[in-house]
Amino acid sequence: MDVDAFEAPLAALVKDIGGRLDEVETEADARFQIIDRLLIEALGWTHDDFRMERHNTSGYTDYLVQYRGTPALVIEAKRIGKLPIDTARRHDRSAYRTRQLIERKANAKAD
Repeated sequence: MDVDAFEAPLAALVKDIGGRLDEVETEADARFQIIDRLLIEALGWTHDDFRMERHNTSGYTDYLVQYRGTPALVIEAKRIGKLPIDTARRHDRSAYRTRQLIERKANAKAD
């Protein structure tokens, strides 16, 4: 897999979404307008690779992305501006706002 092949689609997606972040008000908006598009358009996953809202011991997993039938990536969706503090503490990982990630990438490309 050529990772560089994903750079142009990702840049196009960041450019398209970047100017419309104020329109993303709910978790459903974030999923539909950002996360789904990121996974499919920029990273090349297919709908067959996703499992949505799977129940687990701590609740539900928003996205379970599989590679060749094996779980490869778990994504917890949040609306823009909502920082998943509890999730970050439980798993001892840093959590970032979606807006910050997109703006950081867009600023890096502009420089």
